Amino acid sequence: MKANRLNSLGDFTVFGFTRRPETFLRHTLPTRLGIAPEVVDFGPAGHFFFYTTYGDVEETEEVIGLKLGLTRSPQSSALSTKQLIDQGLLTPRSVKADAIRGNALLACFSKKVPRFSVYKTLLSLPQLFYSIIDGDLVCTDTPRCHAILLERVEICEQAIPQHFLFRYALGRYSYYRDVYRLLPGELFTWDGGNLDIRQVRNLQADPEDPVFAKADAVSISALFKGMLDVMGAYISDAQASGRVVANLLSGGIDSSIIQLMINQNLPASAPRKSYSYAVRLPNFEYEIEYAREASDVFQTEHTFVDVHTDDFLDSMAETTDGLAQPVSSEAEPCMYALGKHIAAYEDDTVHFFTSATGADTLYGLAIARKINLIEKVRYIPKSDVMLRTAANFFGSQSTKRHALRQIADILPELSNPDSYKAPANTIATYTDIDVARRCFGDDVVRQALKYRRSLEAIYLDSPSFIEKIHMIDFLSDAYENAVINNLMFLAQGREQITPFLDEDFIRLNRAFPPQVRYLDGHEIKPLLKQILEQYSTSNITKKPKGYSVFSEDLFKWMKAGHLRDMIYDIDRPDFISKSELESLLNQVEYPELDNPRGWFLWNLLTFDYFRKQIVDGASA
Repeated sequence: MKANRLNSLGDFTVFGFTRRPETFLRHTLPTRLGIAPEVVDFGPAGHFFFYTTYGDVEETEEVIGLKLGLTRSPQSSALSTKQLIDQGLLTPRSVKADAIRGNALLACFSKKVPRFSVYKTLLSLPQLFYSIIDGDLVCTDTPRCHAILLERVEICEQAIPQHFLFRYALGRYSYYRDVYRLLPGELFTWDGGNLDIRQVRNLQADPEDPVFAKADAVSISALFKGMLDVMGAYISDAQASGRVVANLLSGGIDSSIIQLMINQNLPASAPRKSYSYAVRLPNFEYEIEYAREASDVFQTEHTFVDVHTDDFLDSMAETTDGLAQPVSSEAEPCMYALGKHIAAYEDDTVHFFTSATGADTLYGLAIARKINLIEKVRYIPKSDVMLRTAANFFGSQSTKRHALRQIADILPELSNPDSYKAPANTIATYTDIDVARRCFGDDVVRQALKYRRSLEAIYLDSPSFIEKIHMIDFLSDAYENAVINNLMFLAQGREQITPFLDEDFIRLNRAFPPQVRYLDGHEIKPLLKQILEQYSTSNITKKPKGYSVFSEDLFKWMKAGHLRDMIYDIDRPDFISKSELESLLNQVEYPELDNPRGWFLWNLLTFDYFRKQIVDGASA
């Protein structure tokens, strides 16, 4: 049953099986979510229930099909839910994953027998959270809906160290005990009360994948054409439902590439809408000007949504409530404010918003330069001694001196997968690792780091050192950031599309050898820069990189501004000793807070707020 969106919850989906129709269907769902789901009575096997406020729903006499997100064929033809069912690609028993591309959660429910299947594409933003609650199978697409349905709200033990290390609960874990997530590429089947989950798709090379030995005019053209085809299918799928695709245009290389692809897939007369948030701080003016210039180049109707420092606390509270999990970065309340503005002032047809999240990790992070040097010298005997000697030729304040010494420290640790200095463990780790070790112990911290590395092994297990490091970041930090952004937009009745997380985008990227993909000399993201230089008039590739964050100001607020009172109101969790908490709080008085200890304190602040507002609030 598709219903009108609830203003308090935004868009959401819930389905599952219950043997308690009187309690769960006639009391819990109506009183907590305000819904009356479609129900199929299977007698002793239980009652199937289904409800969604959005997505593409197709119902026949035999099945109910659901598509959250956008899908297409491997040939880049958009696929509706009806087409998926009619072509036998989606059934209650299985899914033909090899014949489906896109960014979607797909489900097919039988109306004749107690059976259904759910498939999550690579790397889908729409999520599946699932749990067994008093013998009932409950599935939702947002953590907030799931938290509302829990009889007892408790924090997942594995998620706590993950939050303090990575700022997110990763992989299969959610922030809630006994509430799990389906991984991308997994097939979830429920058959007569038996649950089965298996991986049916990964990112390892397929025989039909393209291969390019170098970056030249021919390979760059093929890369861009493949990206254009994918974007065209997304736009076609959105337009089929009467929706408009707009772009979150920051003005950097990545979002400019997205806008270029949108423009080339639209008629010249079609409107081109773009949006960005504008944090009214001196340090953010460069980012605002970036977006303004990009909008001029690509001729978009650009909307800036102002975010003022006085609004940050309220936005942070709304974001935590809307997500029902901790805020991870200072950018999230701003993205939430952007979605809220769009929902308030734009027509419902402006529904899908493209984001360039993931482009950095696919095409070259700044750390690629360091990793490239490590790869070149790691097997040279005494290379660490040589680098320390070379570092002495630079001044004491030189960044090159610091980088060479850092690499020299890393080299002896590369053979130890658990080393706290190994890039596989330091990439996208936002914390003071020594504080984390004192709080959780080495066994717990190493297990969390090992679990994150295992995600890369599941999907790729690359033999390339530089690719492995990038993919660890891609499958954790970049992916989780994109998921959170989509959840924030769902709370406002909108959806995000992230093409750089699309399986075909990833395979096109991997067509190039890692040494070509990530670096050209010292230039990172060379392939994207060549596309812009070849197919647009933008000079963005010649400009210094801007940033969509304002951590310097965030730490000022923690020291003497909006967040200071919240810092001193933190309730000490059991895993932090009194002396450790006092030491962290004393950090606020130090001249500099933008350091690993400061980030641990920020993670503690967001965790404390989540625990008080969501977990303790639900218990109360």
